[in-house]
Amino acid sequence: LSTIEGFEALISRFETLIGLNKLKGMHLNDAKSEPGSRLDRHASLGAGTIGWQTFDHIASDERFANMPLVLETIDESLWAAEVARLRGRTSHG
Repeated sequence: LSTIEGFEALISRFETLIGLNKLKGMHLNDAKSEPGSRLDRHASLGAGTIGWQTFDHIASDERFANMPLVLETIDESLWAAEVARLRGRTSHG
């Protein structure tokens, strides 16, 4: 999930196995740990191993236009900026 390609592979597999119509929301956080580490250590968006490119891709993807995206990052002082950047990437605001 640390790249756009990884995200698309995950979504494709989810669509095949479960169906995107069953996906009702996502939580977003960057990761302090390396991909495949099986550790769930949260980082602020863009400050971890996933990076802004993948989050920008998610935010601009019309498949998720009406889906709740829950910010699950660690630095409350950055929340407004993180939300503003994600909203700025959408065509649906």
